Amino acid sequence: MKKIQFSVLLIVSLFCQLKINAHDLPHTQVTVNFKIYEEDTKKITPVIMCIQNAETKEVVTPPYGKVVKEFSTVDDFVSGIMFSSDRNWVGPVRKTTGKGVDARRSFEYDMAQPVPFWRAPALYQTSGNFSINLKPGKYLLSISHGYEYIPVVMKEFEVPADNHEFYMNLTLKRWIDMPAMGWYSGDVHVHHPTTKPEYKQFLINFAKAENLHVVNTLNMGYHRFQGDSKTGVDFEQEGFGKKFRTQEGNYCLVSGQEDPRSIYGHIIGLNLSEFVRDTAHYDYYDRAFEDIHNQPGALVGFAHLAFNGCDILQGLPWFVTTNQIDFIEILQLTKINTLGYYDYLNLGFRLTAAAGSDLPWAATIGEVRTYVYTGKHFSPDKWFKGLKKGNTFVSNGPMLFFEADGKLPGSEIQCKKGATTHLSVKARSNEKIGRITRVALYNNNGLVREMQNPENAEAIDLNMDLQINNSQWLTAVVYCSNESVAHTSPIYYVVDGQPTWSAEKAPEIIRRHFQIMDDVQKDTKDAGIIERLNNARAFYRAMLKQIGAAELTYETIEQKIASDKLSKPLEIDKVLVTGGDFIMGDPNNNGDQPMHTVKVSDFEIGRMEVTNYQFAKFLNDQKIDYTTNFKGKCMVIAFGPYTRLENVNGIWQSRKGYENFPVVNVTWWGAYEFCKYAGGRLPTEAEWEYAAKGGRNSNHYLFAGSNDVTEVAWFGLNSINRPNEVANLKPNELGLSDMSGNVNEWCADWYEEYPANDQINPSGPENGDYRIFRGGSHHEVDSNCRTTRRNAYFPDAGINFIGFRIAFSK
Repeated sequence: MKKIQFSVLLIVSLFCQLKINAHDLPHTQVTVNFKIYEEDTKKITPVIMCIQNAETKEVVTPPYGKVVKEFSTVDDFVSGIMFSSDRNWVGPVRKTTGKGVDARRSFEYDMAQPVPFWRAPALYQTSGNFSINLKPGKYLLSISHGYEYIPVVMKEFEVPADNHEFYMNLTLKRWIDMPAMGWYSGDVHVHHPTTKPEYKQFLINFAKAENLHVVNTLNMGYHRFQGDSKTGVDFEQEGFGKKFRTQEGNYCLVSGQEDPRSIYGHIIGLNLSEFVRDTAHYDYYDRAFEDIHNQPGALVGFAHLAFNGCDILQGLPWFVTTNQIDFIEILQLTKINTLGYYDYLNLGFRLTAAAGSDLPWAATIGEVRTYVYTGKHFSPDKWFKGLKKGNTFVSNGPMLFFEADGKLPGSEIQCKKGATTHLSVKARSNEKIGRITRVALYNNNGLVREMQNPENAEAIDLNMDLQINNSQWLTAVVYCSNESVAHTSPIYYVVDGQPTWSAEKAPEIIRRHFQIMDDVQKDTKDAGIIERLNNARAFYRAMLKQIGAAELTYETIEQKIASDKLSKPLEIDKVLVTGGDFIMGDPNNNGDQPMHTVKVSDFEIGRMEVTNYQFAKFLNDQKIDYTTNFKGKCMVIAFGPYTRLENVNGIWQSRKGYENFPVVNVTWWGAYEFCKYAGGRLPTEAEWEYAAKGGRNSNHYLFAGSNDVTEVAWFGLNSINRPNEVANLKPNELGLSDMSGNVNEWCADWYEEYPANDQINPSGPENGDYRIFRGGSHHEVDSNCRTTRRNAYFPDAGINFIGFRIAFSK
């Protein structure tokens, strides 16, 4: 009994001693309690955020401060995210910086942040009222609540070592109130199932966290029973129509579809009453258009114009002639395709500008937004009605208001020739969202007027009177220093009943469309597709006749081959590049930063990209058989799209006529071994950019040799979506051809983020997962062809838009 009593007294004594000396002992963890409020409503709000250890840069999540090792994947969203009402529940952790496979981070982002102002390496959804256990020390906090609230960007805070519990109350301030002006944001392209209540709660709370009012949740179909689902449809919806909408306040989910999806592009149906799907006639998109339009208030859109993605160029040029397409995605995955959009406006088509994130391939819901004018009172039906009318602008940051004589985008204004109209453009931003650099007005003829912003003002107004002498479209755009952008739908002026097309530009656009349709027809025996192609040709011929243009004449590649008009096979030609200093990177794109000074020594580089003829010679000289394996590595995917290499009786050759086209589907290893065989090497990334910019002769162009991309680059707009002969466009200041466009080019370096300090002849890290490629290609948008743009991929991959050129040390 005494022993027991002694033991108890000892324990009490030790406990008292511990309690007395508690402040002298290190705490392993501190509970940090967060409450995040909206300043205007005074209410706690869900938000998007990231907490990082300031020293290690590791991402940690509530409630236990767990370090994130793996990021969420597309498959997580296909399966469905189950929401929990627990205040400490955290949504999927999305990767936002660096390279990643498509399952974790979209390939289309390149190196850029998906949300232009975001700088953290990840983001996740929280309730705004949560606790997290953290070790004492310094942390970085990032918070976003959509584009109308001022974000918290990498704010440092310290968790004290002398507290068991720590409180952080933060208030988010609006910099602009769009609903108060009648404008409500939406995302036309979100993928997630809605077949369970927990799925819907995840989405509606996600929308609240992003302050996004209309979320169009799309199922995703495949031709017949392809894809992940046994039914041929992923991201299944509980149902369609008003009965199946979910709405809490001014936040709502509306079911739609991304189907059909085939080699002719991807179609979106919004505000449906029922799902439209006909696998027997899957590629006859016009049937789906009609069935969707037969549903009251439903809309049809074409997806992915923003980056010329998912075979849109194979189908849009002819399906657009049905005049059944209401909207088109011009902004997505950090890309905006203004030149492609203007092509269709210049053909007289009226297409509403829309933006869709394509979650889960996007990082977050509403990372790009379609703002629609609904007036004073909001409802989903008013939002869709405004979208149909074209009362929209798209944005991933700034706000943009465009009016002509008080009329909104989407309006048609009829007038007599010589009438004067008053145009008003108001661009608004916040320095944390993006600093305005330029506001501009465009019409059929190109730039009408622009304003720069040297004073870094957060509000820019462009007002002007314009004489209207012919039918035309007019649209406004604002650009910010971090590549965030806003772009309106057009206002249409109809003079004396004439169409709004461009009689000067339409013939060249139609010529390209005819060539695309010719290529499509060569690859099909489907009588229904051929009939639709012929209907589109008849539509364009009637347009040409009405314009008064001559019947189109053009030569196909096959006709050029038959008439022997193509160049004879070229040998390797090189250019001396005198070394020097230059600024590597881009001040206007966060994926090409930080900018830093680089010094390179003299070197030589190929005047043009390596061709099919040259690569076939390498394969033969090295006695590489039809498998293309050499030293244990695949050299080229010899049977992929646009590969023009053939192995005939054991001998490699270029298909006739394609000798001087750039070799594609070549792996990094194939490029590396070819360069060794030719006595050279791949250029480093720094050498490549220095040469592309013109070296010591640089005129500091945006593209390699010009600020006009069409002068120097084959890209999605002018390439007919395929590689072209090398050295057929204007070279850059050093005489180098195709460093912008045609095909991307492998570089020697493994990928890593740019260093902040100055470099001398940098060659990248010693190892990694991805090899750098540069330059842009035949199927991409113009911005991908800038000299500073960088991307990377697996060295074992052979892709139909990647080739290379050779370099030589001096």
